[in-house]
Amino acid sequence: PSWGSPLDLVALLVIGAAALACLHPRAGVAALVCALLLALRCVPDRITWQPYLLHYGFALGVLGWTARRHGQGSERALSALRLCAVGIYLWSGLSKFNASFLENGMLQLMAPVLPESWLPGAQELALVVPISEVAFAVGLLIPRTRLAAIVLAELTHVSILLMIGPLGLDYNQVVWPWNLAMMALVPILFLERGVLTKVEPEPALSGLAPKLALLLFWVCPALARVGLWNDYLAFKLYTVQVELGTIYLAPELGGALPAETREHIQIQPVETELDGVSYAFGGFLSVPWWSEAELGAFAPPHEVTYRHVYARLCARATDERHALLVIESIPDWITGEKSERYVRVTDL
Repeated sequence: PSWGSPLDLVALLVIGAAALACLHPRAGVAALVCALLLALRCVPDRITWQPYLLHYGFALGVLGWTARRHGQGSERALSALRLCAVGIYLWSGLSKFNASFLENGMLQLMAPVLPESWLPGAQELALVVPISEVAFAVGLLIPRTRLAAIVLAELTHVSILLMIGPLGLDYNQVVWPWNLAMMALVPILFLERGVLTKVEPEPALSGLAPKLALLLFWVCPALARVGLWNDYLAFKLYTVQVELGTIYLAPELGGALPAETREHIQIQPVETELDGVSYAFGGFLSVPWWSEAELGAFAPPHEVTYRHVYARLCARATDERHALLVIESIPDWITGEKSERYVRVTDL
């Protein structure tokens, strides 16, 4: 969906002005305006349902509300933001304990930055990644291990930027700022005046903000594992534990698409038969990679997203055999096995 001109330009200018105003220590209204605009932008457009925007929006809301109250409850705000950071790291690490990541996930990330002969060894060390993430997540909660956990977290973000940044895969640009932001936030939240902060047990969960942080960043990701929360907002970061949607296109439909879309079609002739209907495709569009190539961000990997994009493409089709959506299920946690299901034009 598009807001159209000039509303899109006005919204951009207001967001930019509010963001600059947030630099003032008492700019509570500006931070709340940013959070509100972010919510308004995200509600009607599922592609913006991204984990980093949940983090940004919550942080802006908490800080804006605290600033509006002239700093009252600042310790509760800090406790809430600490819980956010730890929850993100904890679930990112726990989610990587799966067969898909441990068998080939590291190869996908390390291939651009390591010599080919080193890749098998890197994959063998894949277990180190989730263990280290969980370790420094827990370490941030313990005063005696906090400094070591901060150092390990910083090294992790540097490694991520090397893998997906301009020197590595050069993709998913929208999370580059998130990594830089986390590199700044971790020492800000867990260090104070050059010494380790003392996060007292009592205020850690007192007040509304820490309780909301615990709900959104600890409890809800757990609920996602049983289908009670949005799976993409559960911080399953680079885990290979997602649904994948691929749209196969007949040459007639592929040729009718806009030029900027055609350049992302992977040419691969495929002939198949499904329920007595014969299909002849000239290529396919992988929705996540197509989204990343055009927007620098992966579309949330859910069937509802894939079906919507598929419906938009099929609006240009003149025959039901011109397109077929194939959805690969989330890999089995233990075996890594996947299943496929098909969505035909007539199923829309």
